Amino acid sequence: MNIDGTIDRAKFCTEINTDIISCIIGALLSSSNIEHNGWTLELIKSSKSYVYRWRDHSGHDFIIKLYSPTGLKERIKSFLRPPKYLFATAEKLIAAGVSTPKPIAAFRLTTNERAVGIYIMEREEGITVKDLAKTSVCLNTGLHIAAEMGRAWGNLVRSGFLHMDPIRGNFLYGVNHRGHHSLTVLDIDNIYFIGWLPKPVRLHRLKKMSRIHLLGLPKLIGTTPPRLIFKRFLHAYAKAYGVPVKIASREWIEVISMLAKQKPDVYTILSNFPIANDNK
Repeated sequence: MNIDGTIDRAKFCTEINTDIISCIIGALLSSSNIEHNGWTLELIKSSKSYVYRWRDHSGHDFIIKLYSPTGLKERIKSFLRPPKYLFATAEKLIAAGVSTPKPIAAFRLTTNERAVGIYIMEREEGITVKDLAKTSVCLNTGLHIAAEMGRAWGNLVRSGFLHMDPIRGNFLYGVNHRGHHSLTVLDIDNIYFIGWLPKPVRLHRLKKMSRIHLLGLPKLIGTTPPRLIFKRFLHAYAKAYGVPVKIASREWIEVISMLAKQKPDVYTILSNFPIANDNK
């Protein structure tokens, strides 16, 4: 790899040509928005990290995150969770059945001017739940989203992953790299592999996810009874988590109580759900 700099703490997908990585690095160090010899590099986000989209004539369509930590907290996080760690997390998520963008490359690049972390992943087609919430969907699609959220969350919990930022913008609904319509989990930066989640931690994350996602689904679908939506979520969650619906129902009742303290109207919406003996 012909790079004017040093690469360390690296991990690469076995199928990727290192010449592509060299080209991407050269483009990143040159400019934020450029087009040359059939490829384009587009800056699409510049908040906590710089996020780019790379496309070329060979059909590569990648999302690139460039980390250049400044504050002490960011530097510590960058040291403990370098891009190579994110690559491994993505591999574990995929192995656990969680749909997430396929990792392509991860490394730390040091040049004469600066040191940055770079994480490259395949771009997934779809629309974030945040943008989807601005529209309306049919009943079947809405119920499928609820089931996919349950499946994704159940797989996360069963495999010992802690999602610290389950906002709507971090879930993408569309066709994943397996060719299936599913809910793809984004933002690997805020997913931690713990190995085992104590019940209080598990319920707290389930409460946050429910408040953000499930309480918004009835509005998205329209007149669909909320109970039907939550039922579809719960059964998918229990199956992916690997526990009987009755066990998942008991946890859900606790989550309802926790939510009701924050939003009194929640109890009205969820009081008749779930019926643990209803296995349809």
